[in-house]
Amino acid sequence: MQTKLHHWATADPGRRFDDLFNLVHDPATLTMAFARVAGNQGARTPGVDGLTV
Repeated sequence: MQTKLHHWATADPGRRFDDLFNLVHDPATLTMAFARVAGNQGARTPGVDGLTV
């Protein structure tokens, strides 16, 4: 997603990104983000709240 946003912004410097919340909140985006986080070794390390992914 970051690469795509960068490409859009570079191609059209005046472009406004008014709907980023819906882009980030998209179920496909959240599923991919969770898969990437859960696949990291650090996902098994407890955070400040003592929970792991």
